[in-house]
Formats: sequence, structure tokens, C-alpha cells
Amino acid sequence: MTDKSKNSTNLYFPVYRNIESEVIELSKGIYFSDEQLKVYSIKISELLSRCLTEIESLYKDLYRGLKKDDPEKIGDAWRLLDNEWGLSAKQLAVTSDNFFFDESFQPYFAPFDYINRSVDDFYAAYNAIKHDRAKNLPKANLNVLIRALGALYILNIYYKNEPLPSAAFTPKKADRAVGVFLDIGLDLDELLKSSLYIEYMPYDYMMWREDNLEGIQKIVGKLNKSDVKELVDKLNKSSANLLAVSNELFALENPKISVGDTLRKTFDIFEKIATGEIVTIINKGYDKLYFSLDELHLTVPDAAKGQKIVAYDQLRKN
Repeated sequence: MTDKSKNSTNLYFPVYRNIESEVIELSKGIYFSDEQLKVYSIKISELLSRCLTEIESLYKDLYRGLKKDDPEKIGDAWRLLDNEWGLSAKQLAVTSDNFFFDESFQPYFAPFDYINRSVDDFYAAYNAIKHDRAKNLPKANLNVLIRALGALYILNIYYKNEPLPSAAFTPKKADRAVGVFLDIGLDLDELLKSSLYIEYMPYDYMMWREDNLEGIQKIVGKLNKSDVKELVDKLNKSSANLLAVSNELFALENPKISVGDTLRKTFDIFEKIATGEIVTIINKGYDKLYFSLDELHLTVPDAAKGQKIVAYDQLRKN
């Protein structure tokens, strides 16, 4: 739902927590591991049915929040939500201490990303046991239960429009880059698509690219802080390259350091000059705004603020 106040009383999350606690309790009797994914039982089928009852209701409720009308079919609701928020790409990590999956669901899994009628299609499994439980009980297995529970958790997050706790899952999160996205060989679009949460500083975002080094130097040069003087001095050189400078400052101390670690250390540098509160919001999509170098320090237009993630690029796309 887009109106948070409308969901101040959440009809769904207490039910999710009850189902989740029962699944975790079940994991004390069944060893939740890769080898057990095909295990099925009456209890698993019951939990699966309860998950899908909630999922269907949330589909309709979230659809109404966007369209102010009821969907003709459940499929219509799902397609709208997926088109609006990219739910099929959203990923979770399985983090319960009682779950012991070495390969399945690792390191993240996308509950809504499945092929229709495949072994991962929890909705097809639900329909099968709903219409003929005796024949189709094996389809209500541990694999589809974990996926259905994850899907229900994601829908609750979007319904409440705020981060929610879970004893079973941790949502994928695009961590803060202290107001700066460094686009240097990183697939930031993929990261943003698959993350449920975005952490950011509530001020301008810039996307820095290696082919915009002159702009990087100008911006970093304006920082002029004593605690980043060495970085600033190096980036002001005509031949500066942000990744190379980061490597020179950090990686040479340890030749085995990874590019990821180098970039994280670079983020730490910028954190020292960043001000403002860290905000975690639900990822409902993002926009890239393109500005010329002369416009980079302008205030973000009011129209760009709100629920969308704003990423600046220093090259205007004409």
C-alpha cells in the first residue's frame, strides 16, 4: 500500500508471524536441509494453504491500494504488483538458525521467480492440494513451503511499507553508499532490482563512472576535508582514477584485498564527510536523473523526491 497510515493496523503480519513460528517449530522435528526438500506431510500442506490464503488476500488488498478497484482475477493482481514493484526479482536470505540449507536458497532466493508448474511453483502446489489432497499431497513439500512463506513475508513488507522483522529470513538490502553510488564495474541496476530495502542518505545521489573522471575530481575537490586530504589530493591529479586511487591507498597494503573490500573502504572514507540520517525505505523502484556537470550541485527537484530512489549520472542522456 502506498498510504502508510492506512496500514497502521496490519491485519496480515500477526498471521504471518504465527505461521512463521509454526514453520520454525516444524524444523525442530524435521531437519531442514537440501536432502529434505521433497519431504511432505499433512502439516506442511496445512501451512502451505494458510500461506496462500494470506497471499491471495494480500494480492487483492495491494491491488486495491494501487488501482482503487478489485481485480477480476488473482492473476491480474499479481501482474500489476510485479510490473509496479518488480516482485519477481526481490530476494531473501534464509537465516533461521534451525534451517541448514547448504545449496538451496543460497545465498539468496527470489520466492516469486519460478516457472509455472515447476517444482518451485508454490501456487500450483497449493491449487493441486486444494482440489485433490489425496492425490497431490507430495506436492506440498518443504521446498514450496519455504518459498510460499518467503513470498508472504515480502508481500507483508510492501503492504506495511516499512521494514518488518522475521525469524526465518533477511531481505536483500542495497546498503548505503553515503549519498554516492560508485558505478565501477558493478551491476547496480541488478542490485537495486533484487533488493527489498534501500539504505540511503536523504540527500542527493550521484552515480560516478570511470568515464567521468573530470567530474569526479571537481566534486571530490570541493570536499576539502582534512580527514580525506590524501584521497582528495590524489583524485585532483589529471590522471586520477577512483578505483586506482582506492587501490593505491588501501589495496597495496594487502595485495590480496578484493575490489569489493577496496570499494567498501572507499565508502568508509566518504562516510566521514557525510551528514544526515540514514533512512531505510522499501524498494518500489528507482529513477535515474541525468544532469550536466554544471547542474550536479543543484537541489534535487521536488518531483524526484518521495518513494523513488534517485541516482544521478554525470552525463545527460539526450
